[in-house]
Amino acid sequence: MSSREECALYFKSQPEYSRIFQEMRKKWESLGRTAGKVTLIKGTKEERKALERFLGRAMEKEKIAFSLGEFEKALGETKYGHLSLRELLEEYFGEPLVGNQERRQQKQSREKEFWDGLEREMEEAGDRKGLREEAGNEEKGPGEDAACEEVISWLRQMREQKNQGYATVMKEYQKSEESATERVWEIARCLKLCGLSGAQGQAGGYGWQGIRLAVLAARATGNPHALDRQSTAGTLLSYVLCRRDGSEFPENARQWKELYERNGIWVDELSSTVAAFNIHLMTEEGLHPAYEGYCLRQEPCIISLANLACARKAFGESKRVYIVENEMVFSELAEWLSGNPVTLLCTSGQPRTAAYRLMELLCEGDEGLSFWYAGDMDPEGLDIAQRIGDSFLGRVRIWRMSGADYEKAISRETVSERRMEMMRNLTIPVLKETAKRIREQKRAGYQELLIGEMAKDIKEEIQRMEKSSFA
Repeated sequence: MSSREECALYFKSQPEYSRIFQEMRKKWESLGRTAGKVTLIKGTKEERKALERFLGRAMEKEKIAFSLGEFEKALGETKYGHLSLRELLEEYFGEPLVGNQERRQQKQSREKEFWDGLEREMEEAGDRKGLREEAGNEEKGPGEDAACEEVISWLRQMREQKNQGYATVMKEYQKSEESATERVWEIARCLKLCGLSGAQGQAGGYGWQGIRLAVLAARATGNPHALDRQSTAGTLLSYVLCRRDGSEFPENARQWKELYERNGIWVDELSSTVAAFNIHLMTEEGLHPAYEGYCLRQEPCIISLANLACARKAFGESKRVYIVENEMVFSELAEWLSGNPVTLLCTSGQPRTAAYRLMELLCEGDEGLSFWYAGDMDPEGLDIAQRIGDSFLGRVRIWRMSGADYEKAISRETVSERRMEMMRNLTIPVLKETAKRIREQKRAGYQELLIGEMAKDIKEEIQRMEKSSFA
């Protein structure tokens, strides 16, 4: 046994030195050298006596205090005098002592190597088969270089600005450098597999040809759930997609689904739906027979995003398509107007991707088509109307949502100040007018109370169109 081991064993054999050595280690690491002072608040009688024997001086009863230099000097007066305090502490704890500053420098150096390595691997990806093998393609695809270039640009931005997923990558890095590296490579494979290097969608930015999320996850990672919203890879992919289209990171599931679907990644094609009455869908084979059947029977129908995948255009009964927010209003109007050349849509609150996609198809089917939108006159309803108006500039006419309409539809439901904040960013004049009335009255207005007026508007327009066709 070496004298160093023997000295450490001596102090280890005396439990009263345990806390003393722990505190000396903390102080040494905080300063990176033998300096500073250790204070033991409420030191035990055994600790005080042990230090008094070793240091050769009396200690205060309530507070035990000594410097690391004093302890090393006392050590130098024993048969182990050739040992430094650092050597003793390292032998006592069985590992090298590293000062906090040195530890920070080592940590920064390792992180730099990690980010440098990621960037270097991406730059060398053109000579590797990593992306191609995951895509099931031995040949280098046209999107591979673009995918790697985009990931490199993303990595550099994360590294420089400490945003766009930086915290997520570093959290994974704390678990394992290999795990963090693999998550980034999964994003690169996702970009390659779903062809995100090309153009994104058409009118309104909503893409429709792409890849299902579970299929993308399975092919890029081997796990169909690896890109779920709360997963690490899913979070990182969301950051990349936000970076691509300049949008904010999604705050809820609806925004998350819209972000993915804008970029051609289908999260859920079946739950995204829109209700319709008298709608015609054109496919490559001709008019969709199912929806022609609904028109023939004058029945409303539900159209999902999956149903719209094969559609190339959509047509209504005229150049006006009436859109309402509420299902009951939609059903009443469809019943009252059955047999008339009118097309109705229902968003059921905030429009889902299917509603936006159908509206895009209608725009493609008729350049002169316009949307007449009517919703509830509360902060949420006005916000929906503004969003639809912003998505189809020049195509949307806000219908039955004026200040005068609000007075007819006013209810007893109060609107809180918190909800009022939703109306701060309205820009459409008629909505701003109604918002002013809502602030004054502090009550919501609902479109159910305007069904008669809405039906009358539509019938008058039908009559006008019939007269003009005979003129």
